[in-house]
Amino acid sequence: MAESATRSLLSVYLGKNAAERVGAGHFKRGKGETIHAAIWFCDLRNFTVFSNSCTNEELVLLLDEYFEVMAKPIDAYGGEILKFIGDAILAVFPIEHDPEPVCDNALMAAREALETLSDYAKARAAYCDFEVHAGIALHVGEVFYGNIGGLSRLDFTVIGKAVNVASRVEGLCKDHAPLLMTEDFAQNLTSKDIKSLGAFDLKGLNSPVEVYTLK
Repeated sequence: MAESATRSLLSVYLGKNAAERVGAGHFKRGKGETIHAAIWFCDLRNFTVFSNSCTNEELVLLLDEYFEVMAKPIDAYGGEILKFIGDAILAVFPIEHDPEPVCDNALMAAREALETLSDYAKARAAYCDFEVHAGIALHVGEVFYGNIGGLSRLDFTVIGKAVNVASRVEGLCKDHAPLLMTEDFAQNLTSKDIKSLGAFDLKGLNSPVEVYTLK
């Protein structure tokens, strides 16, 4: 009974896959593995403005509802949420063999999340002036998947250049489109209902990254 409760608690805080690894003893600092994955990074627009003009209770309610909208399709399409970073979400869709179905699923999850968020925003507009919008960036690449941190506090997460690329591309969403994806990600899609927005210089990267969105 206690073991089952512990597994459930770990799953809630770490995510299913990470919880299974930690439960199996994979909890040493610096230990993990390099995996190939589709990477999801999303952020809530104008959150700082809202947080400066509302109560803590209102802030928590908005975040809970927003995270729920985003989390459902990530889970439904095989993704794993690794971090809530303020109002941002970092998630991965692990690729074991063929990247196409995984990238297709990540894209479907992103489209569904934005559609549901739009419906939520319309309903919320009836009683709140704050407009709820978000940006989602999708990339694919290799990441370190495992434990990092201090001796007394560890974090199970993903790190690497691919994560940085996803984060930088998400920063373009505000000025270009709510859903953006890199060329690396777009090349693994079976659907070609996408268009290039051109190449962008991203902070910290040596070469421009071509960015796509939906037609």
